[in-house]
Amino acid sequence: MVLLSCWLINKDQVSDVSSDTPIQVASIVPTMKLTIHSDSYRGLPGSRCWDKLCADMAFPTNLENPIIVRGGEPLMLDIEGIGANPEGVQVTVFMTTGDIVEQIPLGPFLRNKFFLTLEEDSYVISISARWSVGDVSYYYPITIE
Repeated sequence: MVLLSCWLINKDQVSDVSSDTPIQVASIVPTMKLTIHSDSYRGLPGSRCWDKLCADMAFPTNLENPIIVRGGEPLMLDIEGIGANPEGVQVTVFMTTGDIVEQIPLGPFLRNKFFLTLEEDSYVISISARWSVGDVSYYYPITIE
């Protein structure tokens, strides 16, 4: 079973939240953008629990159009839609079969740079972040060349 949910908010409910203030608009689910050699990619939504609403998503099986990454190339992660830094960010690298290859803890920031030192192959990156009001994750199919 897959539980899907979505959040609808009125634009008047959104307020400006600086990184020094607590999260004020818990209904806004953060998004993630991965930038590699000046190209930006939005991930496939993964499982999440946000403001007491949860969505459980299956491991992606449609891995067409992977992001091409050259070995050792920097990847920049930007978390958007929320002004408060996460309590933690984790990158998990999977083989396309679902086996975990590597886990990389990142700093608790809205912007993180990291590197993948993987052999040439196809992988799925799962990036997750957590705050006091919940957690979100996104999947990125990649091919290391």
